[in-house]
Amino acid sequence: MLKEQNWVKKEGEFLVFPGGGTQFKYGVTHYVEFIEKALPVIKWGKNIRVVLDVGCGVASFGGFLLDKDVITMSFAPKDEHEAQIQFALERGIPATLSVIGTQQLTFPTNAFDLIHCARCRVHWDADGGKPLLELNRVLRPGGFFIWSATPVYRDNDRDSKIWTAIVSLTKSICWKVVAKTVDSSGRGLEVNASWYAPLRQCISKLPSGGVQKWPELWHKQLVSVKPQSVSADTKTSKKDTEKWSEIVSDVYLERLAVNWYSVRNVMDMNTGFGG
Repeated sequence: MLKEQNWVKKEGEFLVFPGGGTQFKYGVTHYVEFIEKALPVIKWGKNIRVVLDVGCGVASFGGFLLDKDVITMSFAPKDEHEAQIQFALERGIPATLSVIGTQQLTFPTNAFDLIHCARCRVHWDADGGKPLLELNRVLRPGGFFIWSATPVYRDNDRDSKIWTAIVSLTKSICWKVVAKTVDSSGRGLEVNASWYAPLRQCISKLPSGGVQKWPELWHKQLVSVKPQSVSADTKTSKKDTEKWSEIVSDVYLERLAVNWYSVRNVMDMNTGFGG
């Protein structure tokens, strides 16, 4: 652990996460407020509700956004020094081990409103830009990509060249830089299976007939079907939600010998529609 990092500390019998890692020197609250100031169009919990955090550390970014009605999927590669993903899961934040390498991420197309990378050390322009094109696949039309780094990289010749390469790449795939080093809005792709699929160096056209720029409001989105969902209708999705609402409230919460106050993370096997 670097001496100046402040992402975890011990207080008595507990581990406390102040959110002061390499990128969040002044805390994650200050960092999120900076994002809001730099790009006011971002409204957490309204037009931004589903986020992917690349290279998440102990997921302080995703944990902070929970209070803003934002669900963040956090991932990072295996850390040789600290079990950061384990810390994230024990905090009750959705997180998994993953890496952007040669295979596509196991997320469907157009899944996220915003993708975040704070000094995540991913070479987005590598291999003809395949890593960035993978983000393009999982980012919804009109979504945002936040790519930030500490100021020390601003005058570094190598990092300046990387920035120039990224700008060229984003222009080639019709992304628009709306605030330097803060946000970029992107375009999505057609629906396709991503499991065990190699990264691609191409972009598919958007589905004909148009796609909504933003999904339904958050509470409606839970029981509605996304435009790209072709295997179910609204009635089926609503019925699934109602069924599980009854089961959870009448059986799981009342009749199982589980202290739900001690449960923070749940893995739902064979989840179906996620009801």
